[in-house]
Amino acid sequence: MNPAALLIGIALVASPSARPQMLVVDGSDDSVCRPAVGAWDPAAVSDRATAVAVSEDIRRYFAGLSAQFTSVLDAAWNGTVRFCTDADEAEVLETLAVLVVKPPPASLSESGVPDGAGQLLTAFAGRALVRQLDAVRSANPAEAVRKVGALRIVRKAMDR
Repeated sequence: MNPAALLIGIALVASPSARPQMLVVDGSDDSVCRPAVGAWDPAAVSDRATAVAVSEDIRRYFAGLSAQFTSVLDAAWNGTVRFCTDADEAEVLETLAVLVVKPPPASLSESGVPDGAGQLLTAFAGRALVRQLDAVRSANPAEAVRKVGALRIVRKAMDR
């Protein structure tokens, strides 16, 4: 057996698998961010992104582009995303809400909400996302169905 491979294997088994963390912060110093809650680990190394960058990753994801492999979505699906300010959170969640109710053609689904939306809605579930979804005006019956489906997913995730 290759000794280098053995050492790598031992290191992987011995090291705990860290959950990815993303701090969404637009130029603010971490010390002025709102307090961390939930699963946020202050001792862990965290990626950082602006609200604009996170929103763009979500747009690219719904457009069917390669954003599904970004650290933003990895943290949303497998770890924790923390917003520094209410404004950072509102910007990202507004983008998500609009894209779920009024998705680009690449992500339309027969089942109501766009393909892949459920995981993001669950990851970002909370009162702020409910407010953003409520604020989106449905222009047709299909959008109304997607909005109701999205709100159902968010509320179910909040009840857990």
